[in-house]
Amino acid sequence: MTIFHERLVKNLKYFRRLRNLSQSQLAEACGLTANYIGEIEIGRKFPSADTMEKIVKVLNIQPETLFSQINHDDIAAGFHARSSSYASQLGQVVLSYINESLSTYKAQKIFSDPDSISLQGKETQERKQE
Repeated sequence: MTIFHERLVKNLKYFRRLRNLSQSQLAEACGLTANYIGEIEIGRKFPSADTMEKIVKVLNIQPETLFSQINHDDIAAGFHARSSSYASQLGQVVLSYINESLSTYKAQKIFSDPDSISLQGKETQERKQE
């Protein structure tokens, strides 16, 4: 097996797993069989250019990435850091939207007891009852 074939095997498996795809899921998205993806990943088959194009589109990577020497630990750390940061930012936006909506509803006195409505829910209601 050539170095390019070895890199293809390693990188395909790595990026498929990084995207949380099974061989079956990747195969289905590419219009291939899971057996064929498995054969590529163990080095028994080498995909055609058309097949590689389908795979890189599904994995959302550049074609040359399949043949590059990559430090997979660095990529995983960056991917997870970006995912975590995005989730945190999204959570802050959602929380802000909910708080604004609750303030609007309270100001318009839509709820019979506007002070009982909050993000803390039961916890706030229980304190008020004490």
